[in-house]
Amino acid sequence: MKRKKSPRKALNFTKRSLESLEAPSAEDGRAIYHDTRERGLIFVVYPSGERSFVWYRKVRRRPTFRTLGPFPDLTIEQARGKASEMNARVAQGLDPFEPEGITFGVVYDRYIKEWLATEAKRPDHEMAAAEACKRYLAQWSGLPLSQLCSDDVVRLHGHLKEKHGVFAANRTLQYLKAAINWARRARLFGGNNPAAGVGIFKEPKRKRYLQPDELKRLFKTMNRSETSDDLRHFVSLALFTGARRNDLARMRWEQICMTATGEQFWAIPDPKGEPYNVPLTAPALRILAERRRERKDGNPWVFPGAGKSGHLQDPKHGWTTLRRRAKIEDVRLHDLRRTLGSWQAAQGASLHIIGKSLGHADNSGATAIYSQLQLDPVRNSMKKAARAMLLTAGRRK
Repeated sequence: MKRKKSPRKALNFTKRSLESLEAPSAEDGRAIYHDTRERGLIFVVYPSGERSFVWYRKVRRRPTFRTLGPFPDLTIEQARGKASEMNARVAQGLDPFEPEGITFGVVYDRYIKEWLATEAKRPDHEMAAAEACKRYLAQWSGLPLSQLCSDDVVRLHGHLKEKHGVFAANRTLQYLKAAINWARRARLFGGNNPAAGVGIFKEPKRKRYLQPDELKRLFKTMNRSETSDDLRHFVSLALFTGARRNDLARMRWEQICMTATGEQFWAIPDPKGEPYNVPLTAPALRILAERRRERKDGNPWVFPGAGKSGHLQDPKHGWTTLRRRAKIEDVRLHDLRRTLGSWQAAQGASLHIIGKSLGHADNSGATAIYSQLQLDPVRNSMKKAARAMLLTAGRRK
């Protein structure tokens, strides 16, 4: 049977008027009375005879309520005082429930500093990515987190897709969702995550890699005097090792190792606990030898930097200028990694060999196969690919 709608009446709350209210029947449900003096303050009488003060308002278009206390334990004056305080916080754009009025901006900053900086698998990468997304979320910086609703998130997600593309929209949504989940775990926020039910947009798989004519232009541009040695070495090593940008930026001299047969390789630390080894081909070794000659004061970093970390963070500006001069504006640094794999495939390398050289994690069972592979076939594959790229670019070494 459909439950009847609770009766709602306006009433000037006095002790005598509240005590005289009769309890409704179970069929009628609870009876609700609105105070004529304090906005949002209501008095609820239940069929059981229990009576309570409740604050009820729409906050950012969402019905919001909180039980203030039972009557007569909580007096009318006390209830009006509490309701007045909550109304004042709403008028100031603050959270009516959170005493500290914690804002989304505070939560997001603390998420970066207290979680990503210490617990992320790749802290530098994750922190940089979260900071990049922060500009898209700036409009909510001073907004009480409890006032952020799902509709707001959906609108922003769609807007970012239209203005900045699918990838920017999805990455921003993922960091937004993760930051609020962290706040819930850290007990900074007790509400629901407004981003929890918002799905990401389908992302097209990127297949970009350097074509022969583009390789020629890239090497030609890198050899010009206006290209710094650091940038030329960084881009070249990215191409000849297939390493990720952040791994290359954090490359240390102590990670350059040698096999029993005298062949050198780079042991890249893996965030999962076990490094993966990348054979170093002749072009890569020549670059490292040049950098070692210029090494100063025993600096542990292959690419030292002036920042707090001590190593290069991201050659973003230099890379942007370089690819513009080489007329490959749409190529990203990660596409150099894909370029090595593509040229290996063109020289007949198997997918297992390519995956091993790029340090791919494979959950389909191929990992077991990778573990049985030695570095020699991987090295030979990378040598062939490096030789083919250099010949295509018109270089002998």
